[in-house]
Amino acid sequence: MRTQRYKKSEYHFHCCISEKRARLEVLQTADKPDTREINKVIDEIAAVQAQEMKAQAANRQKIKSLLTEEQRAIFDARETFQGNNRLDIRAMRPDDRRVRQENERFRGMRPE
Repeated sequence: MRTQRYKKSEYHFHCCISEKRARLEVLQTADKPDTREINKVIDEIAAVQAQEMKAQAANRQKIKSLLTEEQRAIFDARETFQGNNRLDIRAMRPDDRRVRQENERFRGMRPE
């Protein structure tokens, strides 16, 4: 769940970081690399990443403010499992047999 405003800012952050990384690559592959300029671009990338993380945190808080207590518990649990364990998020609902079977098939196991 993302707010429309956050989606736009997220896109802006990714474009800005990609642009700065391309600039960094050009600087690093130059015949005579300028260390000061390289460090400056690295600092700019870090600043944009910090802004992005702050926007993500604000968006999560905005979403949580709209949820019920039960939904917040599920949302918080999802935050814990972000990354490579995305399918395990669904396993939190043991009464959902279809999801369990899907997870087991994904892991190469047989459904019960």
